[in-house]
Amino acid sequence: MWDILKNFFSLLLKIFIMVHTIGFEMIGEFSYYDDLGMLIVGIMLIIVVLCLDVMIIFGICILIYETSIIIRTKEVKRKPVVGTVIGKKYEEEYTTLEYNVVLKIPMTKSQPEEYNVKVEYIGITETFNCEELFKKCKKNDAIPLILIQNLDKNNKIIKQKLELAE
Repeated sequence: MWDILKNFFSLLLKIFIMVHTIGFEMIGEFSYYDDLGMLIVGIMLIIVVLCLDVMIIFGICILIYETSIIIRTKEVKRKPVVGTVIGKKYEEEYTTLEYNVVLKIPMTKSQPEEYNVKVEYIGITETFNCEELFKKCKKNDAIPLILIQNLDKNNKIIKQKLELAE
């Protein structure tokens, strides 16, 4: 079992190193008399890999943050509250045409309609996509909500959010 994991991570490391060095190799092979395209492609590869690295690091930071909240939370309190509707926005369904580079064909991407209702309770705002709520309330209406608070061992609030009451 450990040999399989060791080989897997060794392969991942080799792929990681290859992807991060190929752009520099292309630039290193560039001579002034050769095609300028190799230099441009090498620089573009480096930029793409750096963007992917930033996205991976950002994702890891989010995972660490959410995990720290879970670890620090000793109690979760749920209490009914009354919030105020501070805004409503309807977004129609729409379809866009995007070119898939891998398949080399245009593909349609459909976005469903959204019935966004923005509510507030003591400085906490939350947006809900709910058609029923959108149709039955208007701005400045009071609606029942549930306040969820994550508390640490000293009953200090770590995180709080609102949910619709059932």
